[in-house]
Amino acid sequence: MGREVRRVALDFEHPIRERWSGFVNPHYLECPAHCGGGYSEEYRFLEPHVRTLLRDAEKKGGAALKIATALAEREPFPFGFEGMATYVTTEKILALAGALLTCPVCGGSGVDPKIQSVYDAWVPTPPPPGDGWQMWETTSEGSPISPVFSTPEDLAHWLSNSRASSFGDDTATYEQWLGMIQGPGWALDLVIQDDRLMTGIALAASQSETGKTT
Repeated sequence: MGREVRRVALDFEHPIRERWSGFVNPHYLECPAHCGGGYSEEYRFLEPHVRTLLRDAEKKGGAALKIATALAEREPFPFGFEGMATYVTTEKILALAGALLTCPVCGGSGVDPKIQSVYDAWVPTPPPPGDGWQMWETTSEGSPISPVFSTPEDLAHWLSNSRASSFGDDTATYEQWLGMIQGPGWALDLVIQDDRLMTGIALAASQSETGKTT
C-alpha cells in the first residue's frame, strides 16, 4: 500500500522502521516447494522472460509495443509496464500452454499446507489505541515511520521537517502531509492522475482540499 495514520497511545514506543510484531504471523512456514509465494514452477520460469519482453517492446515501440499492449491489456505507465502487466501476459501464455499458474503443493498461498489452518486462524494485534497520531508504512507488514504526536499538525510538521519518505526518496510538504492526515488518513505509494505520475500523499492531499475522498 504506502502510508497510513494510526491513532495510538501517547506513550506508545516502538523503534521507527522496525516491523510491529503484532502484524507478523508467527505461524508462517514456507511452502516445501519453495514456490516464491504460491507460483508454479512454470510461472517462475516464464515471468522474468515476459518482463524482459515487455520492457524491450516498450523501447522498440511500433508493432512490438502494440502486441505487448494487447497481451497485457493495458498501456504502459510513464515508468513502463508494471507488475500486473507482466502477470496478465504470463497468465495468458501459461493458459495457451496448458500449464499451471499457481503452486500445486500449496494452492497459491505460499504456506506449508501442514500449518495452513493455524496460519489462517491467526489474528493480528494492533498497537495500543489512544489519542496519539503516528505515521506508518504499510508496504511491509507495517512499521512506524515517525514518533507519536498529540496533534495532526505536530505530526505533519515532523514529517515535513525531517523529510520523511512519502515514497522512496520522495517526501512531501507540511500541507500535503496534513491534508492526507486529516483527510483519508492513508495513501498509496504511487498513482497515475491525469496521465501524470505522483505520490499517493500528494493525491490524497489534493483530494482532501477539494472535499473528495479516496
